[in-house]
Amino acid sequence: MGKLIFLSLIVSIVACATPEERGVKMAKHIERNFGPTCKEMGYQPDTDKYRECELSLFNADIQRAGAAAATMNK
Repeated sequence: MGKLIFLSLIVSIVACATPEERGVKMAKHIERNFGPTCKEMGYQPDTDKYRECELSLFNADIQRAGAAAATMNK
């Protein structure tokens, strides 16, 4: 159920917004949800490594959500 809510959030972020607005909303979502973990792992905010960490965690979360959805549809 949580993954469905997560995917719904992503869809709502993408719908009804300009590309620039979607980018800002997505960046805020990634920072809010994955930034604290990257900080705990020792990455310094506003560095390339910190952003790479956030994107890596975001991509892993998207892959898990997709795999969970595929499993539910079997």
